[in-house]
Amino acid sequence: MAAAQTETDQRDRLLAAANAYWDFAFEQPHPYRLMHNLLNVPFRTADAPPAAVACFDVLAGIAAADQPEHPATALDSDAPADLFWAHLHGLVILALDGRIKGGADRARALLPYVVTRL
Repeated sequence: MAAAQTETDQRDRLLAAANAYWDFAFEQPHPYRLMHNLLNVPFRTADAPPAAVACFDVLAGIAAADQPEHPATALDSDAPADLFWAHLHGLVILALDGRIKGGADRARALLPYVVTRL
């Protein structure tokens, strides 16, 4: 029972982070797009702007805390955060560009499925 509750709590934290990410992107679409036009500046490198590093650290912290034994950690400790971010960003940018069937409302309804598939 405790394991099931822990799993639910983890999904809830990931979903809360996904919703916050979504809210920012849709409330501030222009800054969101600008942030993601930093070409060839991978996060967690010396070349990344401090604000970008801080944002990635938040996602990495949530992903690491909530999925410490994610299979992608075999690559490195940032891999779960990269996957979480890639799923979120892909869904957000496709929704912002009107590329998801059913529009932004349907795309947002997919967020819980992104979290459960991580």
